[in-house]
Amino acid sequence: MRAWRKAGASLTWNTAGQFSAAFFGLLLVKVSVSAFTPSAYGFAALVLGIQLLLRNVGMLPPLNLAIYGSASEGAQHGLGHLYALGQRALLAVAVIGLVLAPLLLRGVAGAATDLPVYAALISALLASEALKSLRFNLLHCRGLARRYALWFAGDAAMKPLVVVLAWRLSPVPDSTLLLVAAQVVGSLLSLGASYLDPRILSLSRERLDAAPLPRLADWLRSHRGFLTPLIGVGLTGWITGLSDRYLVNHFLGAGPAGLYAGVYGLFSAPFLIGGGAVLLTARPALLRLQAEGRIGELRALHRRVLVLMALGAA
Repeated sequence: MRAWRKAGASLTWNTAGQFSAAFFGLLLVKVSVSAFTPSAYGFAALVLGIQLLLRNVGMLPPLNLAIYGSASEGAQHGLGHLYALGQRALLAVAVIGLVLAPLLLRGVAGAATDLPVYAALISALLASEALKSLRFNLLHCRGLARRYALWFAGDAAMKPLVVVLAWRLSPVPDSTLLLVAAQVVGSLLSLGASYLDPRILSLSRERLDAAPLPRLADWLRSHRGFLTPLIGVGLTGWITGLSDRYLVNHFLGAGPAGLYAGVYGLFSAPFLIGGGAVLLTARPALLRLQAEGRIGELRALHRRVLVLMALGAA
């Protein structure tokens, strides 16, 4: 009974965190399309989509390795070990993103005149978003659902707040560059605030000196079988979820692409809330069963999770 109560409380907090993040995400869309023209918002959505492409392909594999390794490597060495290696991998990818971003942005009209600036903003956003995920998930790995949900919601609230302030205070309010820069500033402020949380700090240093850190290349190479498929998964997710707005931009222009991105975000929100809450609640148990080698129970729980998510989607 106690385990069920704990799972229920975790599901409640995870749902609240996902709902809050989705609400503030929709608020960001509402604020952006109200304060900026559809064309400016459309260009910004296309620029930020390039950041998501780099994140899906480059950041999510090592980020997931750090998260999903928590049940085995984290138990053996401590979460500080995983955090340090994950941080090194993410920062290395951010540097690579700084080089690749201008090449990917060349096809986005409106960004061609400020390629170096947009590339720097994308790289900064890429690093800050991934590092935040890594730091917040330290709380999730230790079952601190309430603290995780509060940070998740607070981070989501920061971006629309900064966008409104930037729009109010800027002498050039209708600017794609301003909209992108405001989101970068909001992300960096949330990341900086996470360094003030003593629990996150303690988990990021947990048993850090218990064992020497391997070389980053050796660590990634030893988990190649886990990482390689995630690159394809990330690319496929970006193609199915975001590539259509680039087609809309190509055929109809940035204004319709911006409106399309806003409507798409609105209708996808309920699915993201439900799926994210269920996954966050079930993931610790799935990882524990996998680390303990209880494959039969793992598969049974996985089937129940899939059925629950399918029913929710229906």
